[in-house]
Amino acid sequence: ATALCINKSNVDLLTKGNLSHYQMLSQLEAIFKKWSPAIFMGWSNIGFDDEMIRKEFFKGIRYPYITNASPNKRHDGLNIARGAFAVDNKILNTEINAKGNAVMKLESLARMNGFESGGAHSAIFDAELTLKVLGLIKKKQPDTWNNFLKTSNKRVFAIGDVTGERQFTHTAEYHAGIIIRSAAFGLKFKQKKHHIPWTTYSDPEISQVGLTEAEAYEKYGKKISVVKVNYSDNDRAITELETIGFVKVMVFKGRPIGASIVGKNAGEIIQIWCLAISSKLKMSAISSMVSPYPTLGELNKRVSNAYLAPKLINSVIIKRFVRFIQKF
Repeated sequence: ATALCINKSNVDLLTKGNLSHYQMLSQLEAIFKKWSPAIFMGWSNIGFDDEMIRKEFFKGIRYPYITNASPNKRHDGLNIARGAFAVDNKILNTEINAKGNAVMKLESLARMNGFESGGAHSAIFDAELTLKVLGLIKKKQPDTWNNFLKTSNKRVFAIGDVTGERQFTHTAEYHAGIIIRSAAFGLKFKQKKHHIPWTTYSDPEISQVGLTEAEAYEKYGKKISVVKVNYSDNDRAITELETIGFVKVMVFKGRPIGASIVGKNAGEIIQIWCLAISSKLKMSAISSMVSPYPTLGELNKRVSNAYLAPKLINSVIIKRFVRFIQKF
């Protein structure tokens, strides 16, 4: 009765199913096999749910270790949260219990971190809350997340969409290159993520590489510079009546750390910033480039010039040099 109340269910759900215990386990086993290979994860599942499944499968004369025997793996969201909190206790907002310890209950964590938790303790809702809390950890502590989910088999590599992030064809191609180099040379090549772009082929196109403006401010604060040039300032865009759009670049210590482009051929124009970010080029390198006229590509050079011009004009050294030259 307590289980029915917690899951907001009723007796009809059980009586109308008319399944024996053995038949229910058979259906559950079929679902697990369909999902395989998979990582089975919940919240405090290793200490509770997994043990219950093992005991019931054993009683039903079925293999009790199906959720963690090869090719499957298991993990526990609670352990990941505890590990992330140990690394940085500011990653999650928590309640404090009477003993002065952080409360790691799923409903409490979800509520304290801004997620609706009114439907907590129902199976589906708890699964959704687990995804949300773990998603927050993955975003704020990607290294901790990756370390927790690394396979123990050194010959197994995850590439492309299965990694769960940046699900693009060009990302899979980049991952494949890393694996091929690792296999060919026997060396470890670590992937980078900051230089992988994405483009939405809408009208106008939207393209991004590196940090967005909000992400840049969150990471570096007011130390960054944001430079923006509109399509309406470009002769080619004016000629082709495609003046809606802009190129915006986030700069830190003279180097671009992100670029956002909205407008015609944004996916083409973004590529120079992909190169600049991956190769750690300075804005002066983009400024020194000669672009053919008239092209939309000139927008990139104009952005770099817009960033450098105030620095040159306001430079004390430049001003002294100009005054010195003017004496002759």
